[in-house]
Order: sequence, then structure tokens, then C-alpha cells
Amino acid sequence: QPSIYGNLRTFWYSWIKPVLSRLPDDDTAKTDPYDTMLSCFTDLVLEHHVMHYRDFDFADENWEERRIGTSRPQVLVFAEKRGWMRLLRKVHEQFGVSVLALGGAPSALTSEYTVWHIGEALGPGVEVRLQLLGVVDYDAAGDIIARSFVEQLRQVGAQVDSVELLIEPRHF
Repeated sequence: QPSIYGNLRTFWYSWIKPVLSRLPDDDTAKTDPYDTMLSCFTDLVLEHHVMHYRDFDFADENWEERRIGTSRPQVLVFAEKRGWMRLLRKVHEQFGVSVLALGGAPSALTSEYTVWHIGEALGPGVEVRLQLLGVVDYDAAGDIIARSFVEQLRQVGAQVDSVELLIEPRHF
């Protein structure tokens, strides 16, 4: 399988859209084929576990928002917003932990690559068991983002041993 050399949108425009553009237009079908493609990838990767995003060598658009820990890669400090990245980099450098700025809703592709890279740092045959520290807004959206991220990490093969959200009233 040759590499895509791009992201999911590259795959769409290189492989799917050219085929669909040759089909007769059916105005009765009100679907978004791009969303259907994304849903299919999500099902195949997260629900059925029959493939990985990395099988296509998709580019992870959040790669610059991730650092893998040097001494404690299994400790993952994540933030809801990219604005926390400067602080996350300092935490990474000072404590040797992994860090990731989600930039809003978590991406299954980014979650998969994060677990894979942490696994590489831990070494061959070592189970990825994560301790998570999260910086998300103390509101319903922040809670949903944190829970979704934890679930995605589990779906792509990580064991999540603990989750601690840092922005909660009890910490003040």
C-alpha cells in the first residue's frame, strides 16, 4: 500500500471524489459523501478495529501539538485548547512527560498516533497504560471533550489507568 502523503482530505480528493464525479447525480439522495467517508473510517478504526489510520500513513494535522515524554511517556498531559501549548512544552521539558493540545474536539487519528508514539517510546511489547492529566474548561463542553478523548484512547488500544482534570473548583 503506497503512502497517501497527506491527510484524510487528500485521500478524499485523490481517490473518492474522482470516482463520485463520474457517477450520475442523484438529487433524491441527500447525503454528504465526505462525511460518510469519515464515518466509515471511524467505524473501521474505532469500532471494528480492522485497520489503523497509520496503515495509510495519513498525516496527523496535530503532530506539532504533541510531544512524547522522554522519561515518563505514559504520563500524558492534555489540553482542550492549543493556547496551552507553550505551557505544555515547558511541562514536557521539565518532567519528561507526554503532552498534547487537542485544539477542541479530539481527533481519532491524533489519538491513534499519540498512543502509537507513546508505545514506541515505552518499547516493544510494553502495554500502553496511561495516566492522564487534563486541562479542559470547567463546563459541559470541556467534560465532553475529556471523556471523548479518554474513550478514543481506549478504542485505539491504550489502557487508561487514571484521569485527573486540573481545572476543577476543588483545586482552587
